[in-house]
Order: sequence, then structure tokens, then C-alpha cells
Amino acid sequence: MTKFQIEEYIKNLELPLNFLKTEIKKDHINQIIKEHQIKFNFETATKINDGMKSIFNSGNEAFRIYKEIKYGGTCFANTLILLDVFKSLELETEYIFLEPDHFALALKLKNIWYYVDVSFWAPLFQLYPLQENWEVNFNGLRIGWNYNQNTNEGILLRNRYPAKKWGGDFASNDLFYEKWEISINKKSFFNTTVCINKWLDQKYFACFFGREFKLLSGEELIHKEVFDEKTISNKIIDVFNINPDKYVKAMKKIEARSFNNEDC
Repeated sequence: MTKFQIEEYIKNLELPLNFLKTEIKKDHINQIIKEHQIKFNFETATKINDGMKSIFNSGNEAFRIYKEIKYGGTCFANTLILLDVFKSLELETEYIFLEPDHFALALKLKNIWYYVDVSFWAPLFQLYPLQENWEVNFNGLRIGWNYNQNTNEGILLRNRYPAKKWGGDFASNDLFYEKWEISINKKSFFNTTVCINKWLDQKYFACFFGREFKLLSGEELIHKEVFDEKTISNKIIDVFNINPDKYVKAMKKIEARSFNNEDC
């Protein structure tokens, strides 16, 4: 990303530009991670509608499209944007691939590697040590990391159950795009379910799966409601502040497939 593009990204996060003129500190990085996780949504409508066209060549391209339509994509697009941002800030940053089907980042700061993940639907919002054990407990939702010093592997936990596994190596750019293409083409939950979610702040998490809306705070279900075709658009606008047409189009496509037993 160019200096101008980085400034546009920082402005989008509603962060001050002055820390770009000084040495980037851990607190600055945590601010970027937190605001990115709150501002950018996670959604599958783009990949369901656009297929291979939803794969971006750069983080700047992904950010430019997000600015235009406010659809954030999956972990691939979010991770790509942050990788380009951090590298443009001259921070040593690498992809890490976690089985199954998840990408996050490793960022090196003062000779310590940190884990960066804005797409796991978890209240992380900051850097965590990549090569240490840690756990975040928010309102009954436990997100943890078990690191094995002997193998350099890590396991990402949700409520103390293994959810994703890191094999211990950094992922290449080629592997990143290979896995992105596979994620578009293979039959999976995210290709047969249209969803959109985002953190409204550090406490509340809003999500749509098909026509069903949920508002959560950790493990606490605050509100649940199912919408019909006439009312779902207004709810999407109200919660996510985006044009609902792309989401509704993907929803209808998935419902048509199910009706024709294509996903059975």
C-alpha cells in the first residue's frame, strides 16, 4: 500500500493519523486490530454471488472494494488487508494457516511473534503471543491458544475445545491463494450458508445466518429473530449499514439450491 492508501485505511478506522509519523508501537497496532475487527464485517454473500471474482490481488484492492460496498468478505480478504497494512508500516508479518480453512497473521515486534486474528468471530481485538499459552474469557465465551514448544504448533480453542490447528510454519503467498481458490470451489458450510456478522463494539456481536438474526454478548443470547423477505432488508441496513441486495441475492441462491436438493 502507498502512504496515501494507508492514510485512507486509517481514516476509515477513525483513528488519528499522527501515529503514522512516529515509531509504530504495540498500542498503535492494537488500536488498528480492534478498530478493524469492529469496522469490517465477515460475510459469505460475496463468494456465493461472485465466486472466483471475489479473490483480490492485493490488500489495497480488497480495501477499495470494501469502501465502495461495505461487504468485508471472509478471513481471506480481512487477512490480506491487514498483511498489506502491516507490511507497508514496515512490520514483519507472515500468513499462518490453521486447519480447517482459516488464515490469520503472525506479526513480529521487538523479537516477539504475536498472533493476529480478526475473523474468528471472537473477542480478541489485540495482539496475543504466538509462542505462549493464553485465554480470553468474555461473558462465558472462552477463546484460547495452546502452544507446543517442542513442535512449534498451536491450537486455537473455543470454549476449551480445539477449533483450529496451526502446523507451526508460516504460509507462503502461493499457499494463501491456493487455499482461497479451494475455499471458493469446495462444498463447505460457508459455500452453502449465507451469513454476515460484525462486532458492534467490544461487547456485542451481531450475526445473520440466512433469515435468522442473533445478537450475542459472549455466550449470552440477547435477541433472536427470523425475518421474511420483506423485512430482512431493513434489518440488514439498520444493523450493518450496507445495501442488502447482495446478501438477499445470495440468500435466494442458497434457498433455491436447497429447494432443488443441490446441497443434500
